[in-house]
Amino acid sequence: MAYATAMRSTDSFPRRHLLADGLFLFFVAVYALAYLSGVVPLSAGGAVLDSDLCLYAQNMAGEDHPDLFVNDSVLCEGIPYNRIWTLLTFLAKLFTSGDDYGLGLLRSGALTIFLHFAAYYFLGRRLFGRPSLALLLSVVMGVTVYVGFGTFWGVMYSDPVPRVLYAALWPFLLLAALHALDSPAWRPIVMLFAGIGIYVQSVSALTVGAMLFMAFFLHVSGVRKYGSHSVNCALCLLLFFIPVLSFLWPSYSKEWTLSSADLDILRQLLNRRFAQDFGALGESLVRMFSHDNSLPQIFCGGFFGWLIVMFRGQGLARKLAKMYPGFLLGIAFTVFCSWAEAKWAMRTGHLQFGYELMRSLRFLVPLSWLMALSAIACFWPRLYNGARFLIVAATVSGILLLSHDRQQLAIVSAFSQGADISLPLREEIREGRRSAELYREALERLHNAVPVGEPVFGNGDYLAVRYLAMRPLVHSFRDGYFYYYKRDVPGARDWLRYTAMMENNPTGYIEAWRDSGARWLLSDRSQDKALLMPYGDIFWENAGWIIARKR
Repeated sequence: MAYATAMRSTDSFPRRHLLADGLFLFFVAVYALAYLSGVVPLSAGGAVLDSDLCLYAQNMAGEDHPDLFVNDSVLCEGIPYNRIWTLLTFLAKLFTSGDDYGLGLLRSGALTIFLHFAAYYFLGRRLFGRPSLALLLSVVMGVTVYVGFGTFWGVMYSDPVPRVLYAALWPFLLLAALHALDSPAWRPIVMLFAGIGIYVQSVSALTVGAMLFMAFFLHVSGVRKYGSHSVNCALCLLLFFIPVLSFLWPSYSKEWTLSSADLDILRQLLNRRFAQDFGALGESLVRMFSHDNSLPQIFCGGFFGWLIVMFRGQGLARKLAKMYPGFLLGIAFTVFCSWAEAKWAMRTGHLQFGYELMRSLRFLVPLSWLMALSAIACFWPRLYNGARFLIVAATVSGILLLSHDRQQLAIVSAFSQGADISLPLREEIREGRRSAELYREALERLHNAVPVGEPVFGNGDYLAVRYLAMRPLVHSFRDGYFYYYKRDVPGARDWLRYTAMMENNPTGYIEAWRDSGARWLLSDRSQDKALLMPYGDIFWENAGWIIARKR
């Protein structure tokens, strides 16, 4: 009888876990679908997207309809930088119907959200065994943590971008690396997949490649001789760089001859374009570790968690703790390469291309969460069931209720609309919808009124002119990125001139529009109609936008 009771108890344990797993995946699927249902009207069908997604949407439009953008200085030619295959654009095209590139990106974003929560839950189940801890890991990994250098960690902040898609796939690579730590024959295969990750997001792939290599390099156990360990490490590097170089070669293999004056123009563009995100390295690092940034506290919690796991941890969690120092060294090496490349470029008269590697510091966040949760797992079985339930419930409820991120707005919007009930944030949601709908109306009017191929000047970053109105755009602040990578000196000069005009005063865009030669203007400053009248007619307007046409 005792044996039968023990067997029933043993059998029921995994069944309860499987039920918990199924319920989690169900609720995550509902969450992702609710986001999609809410974000479509909130963005007016993709008119208002995350700024990075706008870049991908306009590139997709330029690739599919090159004849429409012969007069667009950014999309007029298929430069390698905006024609490289990426997993995000591949998924977006699968989900795109006709020319609805914004909707395609939002649909791929919903898939990314589901994958992100599910992948970290799966990672937690493998590390800790218990669904409760796996749920905690999945939820905290989705929380937005601003890092600095214009980047963040988390999935809730905005419409999922390539770095979030990479983050959603990273747990599978991490689990493979944990398996390969004591099985050296698998390490080169893991490094090969780490290199292939560059087709998801380049900065993340280069950072994770450095992290994994340093962890493997420092872990000699399982390899009988240091000679064979060296050969294994060399093979890891070779297989990692095969896909990396195939990705980078089209953009950096071309010979460019630039004078010192041209180099100076492009450097001015780089400094102006990324002044806020990067600036002076020392000052940026100080800001990142200042008291108003949560990263230092999260990192300290992760570091103390690592110490606990090294003394008390077991299984995969302890193996992860052994890799932790190598991961930190890999991040530090990536940051050092960014700094060294900047110094080298300045001294030798070359352009700097590794500045974004500073964003690799965002991986301090997931590493810290992993170590902190691994430490909690050491004491979790000693807690009463009620205490464990309260911790999980309080954490999940606090994150969902206190967040004002875009995903939360979209989900509240979806449930509010579907159930016809009043929920928190309804005024913010209503205003966001109204603003997006007015913008969409202006874009549709542009599409119908502006002749095909005729450029439009905008007084802001209105990239949807390209991917929704399907018309060339003369100037956008984010266009500086393309002029730099194209080494387009004339385009860089125009960009610097228009940017300076528009920053002088709120109506500086009028002077820039006149100087550009563009016939059409899209502006969100209806109060400037009297100032525009001497130069053109107000062709159309609504409550938020005006379209002017030169006489």
